[in-house]
Amino acid sequence: MDYFPLFVDLKGRPVLVVGAGHVALRKIRLLLRCGAVVRIAAGRLHPKVAGAGRVEWAAHSFSPELLDTAFLAVAATDDSDLNERVFQAAQSRRLLVNTVDDPARCNFIFPSIIDRNPIQI
Repeated sequence: MDYFPLFVDLKGRPVLVVGAGHVALRKIRLLLRCGAVVRIAAGRLHPKVAGAGRVEWAAHSFSPELLDTAFLAVAATDDSDLNERVFQAAQSRRLLVNTVDDPARCNFIFPSIIDRNPIQI
């Protein structure tokens, strides 16, 4: 088994998302549905991200200190070097981190989900 199946209670927990484009939007919406406090580090916000719900634009660019208060992190940019920096900084802090579409830079994954609350597959 490559991954341990685990469900995490994110209600009220801070999640740092680096990036705010189309890919990030999908993750942000999912995190908000779970009650996470989503903080974003991005140069600009996709219009739908700004309207996605309760999100905080924490910074215009990523700095490792943004991870100091995060429960977990998601790197969702098209900049490979930036994603690597996010991954390394999160790893050094022993945080859960997912780099979207890059399994080598993840210590957790977002699986495919079928949500028929209260049943999830």
